[in-house]
Amino acid sequence: MSIIPPNGFKISKSIVGLEKENESMIQVMDLIGGNYDSNTNTFTKSEFEDKGIKVLDFKEIKIDNYNAKYAHLKGNEKEEYINLVFGDSTFSVMVMAISTSSDKTLLTEIKDALLKIKYDKEIIIDALATSFFEIDSNDSKFKFAKSSANMFIYSENGIVKESYNNEPMVMISTLPNDSSTTKEMMTESMINGLLQNGFSLKEERKSIIGKINGYESIETEYIAESKGMEKLVYLTVLINDDKAISFYGITGTDFEQNLIEFKKISHNLRFK
Repeated sequence: MSIIPPNGFKISKSIVGLEKENESMIQVMDLIGGNYDSNTNTFTKSEFEDKGIKVLDFKEIKIDNYNAKYAHLKGNEKEEYINLVFGDSTFSVMVMAISTSSDKTLLTEIKDALLKIKYDKEIIIDALATSFFEIDSNDSKFKFAKSSANMFIYSENGIVKESYNNEPMVMISTLPNDSSTTKEMMTESMINGLLQNGFSLKEERKSIIGKINGYESIETEYIAESKGMEKLVYLTVLINDDKAISFYGITGTDFEQNLIEFKKISHNLRFK
């Protein structure tokens, strides 16, 4: 995908996309699984409004001759969002822009940039090349399988599947970080994400605050339950200046052996 950056935007150091200081960002996500039709079933004006989101504009358009849906949304007092989804029967892409600037000209420039996006689905992109982390030595059984936006999924032997609900897996993501956010707060956010996805936490086994490869870190192990199945959840957060890595290791079998395999990756993570 190619986009002409609005004035003042630069390639982000913490997301796949662009950012302008601390007031605006444009994030790009290839939606893994499904296609344009299946991935936009709930991308409707009524769905946003049912969730209490104020819709300033909503329309179906074309982006580089692909079908697209465009939504301009109002967040809190300062935030405005422009969400764009486009694709065909073989793929879909979501572009999300957020701005807290009071400069309405900036929002117009963001909109213009999104509407002029070009996309060539024949170009094969090395997903890991866009990541903001690297693994010094991955001798675990978990290998890279696929990615979506800032989330990189590792499965046993790198097998690509629609979902890994009942299989051990690893998810790694990089996030922006600021001085007001702590490792503990990031871990709590990760836990909330699990709870929102149907997990219930039964027991905290261990929590270690220290350093991994020189980065401030926190490692936490939980016994959890999801869809009636007991699982081990291993969470790690690493912080390096204005970036952070979140690491999920989840398994419903061979808890101790898979924990060893998870740590073979997490303990070899480095920021690029």
